[in-house]
Amino acid sequence: MNTPRKKILYVITKSNMGGAQRYVMDLASALPREQFDVAVAFGGTGSKDAEVGLLEKRLNQANIRTVHIKNFIRNVSVISDIRVLLELITLFRTERPDVVHLNSSKAVVLGALAGRVADVPHIVGTVHGWAFNETRPWWQKKVLALGHLLGVALCHTTIVVSKKDRTQIASWPFVKKITVVLNGVAPVDFLSREDARKELTISADAFVIGSIGELTKNKNYQVLVEAVVTLQKESPKTCSLVVIGSGEEKEYLKALSNKKGLGDNVFVGFIENAARLLRAYDIFVLPSLKEGLPYVLLEAGQASLPVIATNVGGVSEIIEDKETGVLVEPNDTHAFCDALQKYINSASLREEHGRALQKKVLKEFSLEIMIAKIIALYTKP
Repeated sequence: MNTPRKKILYVITKSNMGGAQRYVMDLASALPREQFDVAVAFGGTGSKDAEVGLLEKRLNQANIRTVHIKNFIRNVSVISDIRVLLELITLFRTERPDVVHLNSSKAVVLGALAGRVADVPHIVGTVHGWAFNETRPWWQKKVLALGHLLGVALCHTTIVVSKKDRTQIASWPFVKKITVVLNGVAPVDFLSREDARKELTISADAFVIGSIGELTKNKNYQVLVEAVVTLQKESPKTCSLVVIGSGEEKEYLKALSNKKGLGDNVFVGFIENAARLLRAYDIFVLPSLKEGLPYVLLEAGQASLPVIATNVGGVSEIIEDKETGVLVEPNDTHAFCDALQKYINSASLREEHGRALQKKVLKEFSLEIMIAKIIALYTKP
């Protein structure tokens, strides 16, 4: 007698391709079809009436069923959020999933509440970094913390992607079944340095400081612009800055780059499968104000790049300061400049840290291990 497939329904607020969306895509496409019946529900790209993002295209290409939750937006909106809650209750009662797996702050809170109303047997929430770690007024942080507390209390199981995220809420009331599952990445098919630079129209002899990420306030790219401008004034070695990505801060950052004299070719826009271009860079920098456990650092590690990153979220669980890269504090332009200068001056240090990071990533951040741990959560009695 055949065992019926377990129904898994993923829910995520936005459908643009960021880290949380990649997490959902990796899981939804990796689950064995003979064991699981998978669908993914999502909103647009964050704002009201926004179009559906790239996640839908990738899911369709993988033959994964999708549902559009039209009222899902990133910011808090009482009317829209009530509509989303009602949509989710109806969806859960119609789909009757065995497991609802919620991703992103808003989806965890609204989805867990809807799941309890609809009597979903197993509600799993993954927190991709706590929203109260963002730079916000204190009262907003308190509200966000209460929202997270509600979401965690209502989920049957909460997954955090770093040990630091678990530590931050260890003393909260009603916190139970908190499981750390580190993000994992599959091997990246990198282009050669020469081919990657041709695609990005970077000259062969340029020294390139680079990044890949969504252009949002949390990514804090203006600090990187300021650091590179300062470096160009102080250093005899010419360096260029190239950032791949798009987002709400794109026009502001392009204008800032022009104003500071770096030109309008720093922020090159969104490129699909951008990780394959990482070997075009000499140094990778992630200046974020808030992170969970960023995929892009794992990919930079696979590419054996030296990395400078801010000590936020789970970043320190990937980058060990002065061992597998350099950690600096957010908004410390001087520290960024100092770290960049040391890497620029020492090819041997860049190679040493790049190789150490590559070894760590290959050993500790396996996609197969991540998927196996989450499947175990879905199938446990």
